[in-house]
Amino acid sequence: VPIRFGARLTGKVGRQDIGLLSVRTDDVGEIGLDDAWYNVARVRRDLGGRSYFGGIVTDSRRDGERSTTLGLDGAWYLTETLYLGGYYTAVDEDGAADRPAAYNAVLDLTTDPFGFMFGFTNVDVGFDPDLGYVQRDGDRRSDATLRYSFRPGRWGVRRVSLRTFNTWHDSLRHDVRESSDNRLACELELESGDQLSVSVERAAERLFEPFELDDGLTFAAGAYRWNAAELEY
Repeated sequence: VPIRFGARLTGKVGRQDIGLLSVRTDDVGEIGLDDAWYNVARVRRDLGGRSYFGGIVTDSRRDGERSTTLGLDGAWYLTETLYLGGYYTAVDEDGAADRPAAYNAVLDLTTDPFGFMFGFTNVDVGFDPDLGYVQRDGDRRSDATLRYSFRPGRWGVRRVSLRTFNTWHDSLRHDVRESSDNRLACELELESGDQLSVSVERAAERLFEPFELDDGLTFAAGAYRWNAAELEY
């Protein structure tokens, strides 16, 4: 897409990080793409240490159409090792009856012997900002990770970590569990810097319509489950 002109302003004012971007693109007649304005404004205020609170606005305008996304996000270190973060974004478009949103919250603890992460993300059906990329809309995702580590101090092993990774996706369109991934892993960090890990996995995926992988293989709609094991050095 050809760019006619644009301007960018970034910097810091006191405790605020500021970023502004405005670009005018030209039309591409062979694919029916109109010329457009793309604008982004971002402000983030430091709250001390690594904590912050911020907001963002993205806006695109072409051929009488407008798509604006508003967002708030933040990160708060409740202690040196415990982190709480999240964001909320919503899309406002001309002619749209509603304002689909996406939001997230995560709680993360990282210490040498223990760690965990609990996360929740919701992306409404139809959430599709004109600026940006949405991996999957109509999705509610939950994450849970636990870790226990210890240092044997022998056999050339620096640290051993036992982990569990768990992710669940629920379809908001169909009101049913769409996929899941549950994994157990044992990881060894050696004094030499080498790493060794072994893991087992139980996963599931639900297809709501047939999926053609190639001309000779089509997966029918339905629920699929499988097990996997991995050894990595």
